[in-house]
Amino acid sequence: MTYKPVVQKEPPLGGRKKVTVMSALAAAGLAATLATKSELRKHYPYYDVAGVLTVCEGLTGDWVVKGKYYSDAECSKRTTEYIQKMSATMGKCVGPLTDESWKAWGHFTYNVGTPSFCNSTAAKLLKQKKYDEACDQMLRWDVLTIKGKKYHCSLPANRTGKNRINGCDGIMNRREMEHAQCKAAAKFEYTAK
Repeated sequence: MTYKPVVQKEPPLGGRKKVTVMSALAAAGLAATLATKSELRKHYPYYDVAGVLTVCEGLTGDWVVKGKYYSDAECSKRTTEYIQKMSATMGKCVGPLTDESWKAWGHFTYNVGTPSFCNSTAAKLLKQKKYDEACDQMLRWDVLTIKGKKYHCSLPANRTGKNRINGCDGIMNRREMEHAQCKAAAKFEYTAK
């Protein structure tokens, strides 16, 4: 028996709808991506490379208690609540987007934080419907702060060799993936209703 890949057909041009809040399906897809590829679930709080106490899929906040065990159910609940709140705030600052764009921008915003995203040039460009230009802004978010010192991870010296900065590869790989996803989604923004 020969394996035959399933090819998903694109809806006709203009067949996608824009919404001001991420759909449940897009939110579930984002949560799954975060849990399996980007953030990975950690049940015990740890300090990330920037020294911030973090748990579950990269969640932070004053509710994170050092040494406490966070169950799968609690991590899922906290992640879902965070994505819903993040999505509602993003919708207020950029307006409606397709699910494809929500996934790309949600992934990015989950990492940089909603206030930073909403005050960014990228958000201003999205509001102006300059989708491709907005996507290109993602690659500018290359700074990793460790103990108060900022490192530009797009610089080759910070990614390779003996002076390599721990965490820079991860930031740049993430930005490149988000950028590619964003560019693929941008084409639907121009035709969606």
